[in-house]
Amino acid sequence: MATTDMKQASIPELIAGVVGDAKEMAAGHATKARDEIKEEFSGLKQYLMMVLVGIGLGILGGILLSHAFALGLEALGVPLWASYLIAAAIFVGIGVVLIKRLPANKEKIDLFPENAIADMKRDVATITEDVKDEASRPAHAH
Repeated sequence: MATTDMKQASIPELIAGVVGDAKEMAAGHATKARDEIKEEFSGLKQYLMMVLVGIGLGILGGILLSHAFALGLEALGVPLWASYLIAAAIFVGIGVVLIKRLPANKEKIDLFPENAIADMKRDVATITEDVKDEASRPAHAH
């Protein structure tokens, strides 16, 4: 049975306590990282759903609009085949421009658990400082 008084604890008990605390801390950070990645996957899923719906509606609208445009050109006297060729070229060009201008706001879909890693680094630095402080104290102060 391990003692709870650190001043009376033996070296093996202290080491066992540090190892146990490190395991608990690592498990906590792993859980936090997993939750953060799960949240980022959710953001990615929502982003992709919006993009797919937008693409689907854009395709449908583009088809109908280009068809109406081609029929309008035919009504002005342009041969039907040329009307469709012109309409297709215009709408493909517009599509290319729109794709190149997609929003760059993708910070929620990087799938890297920044917060969990930052917390882990902070805890490791705190423990390191505590160990250095404890080691630098005179032996009679322990």
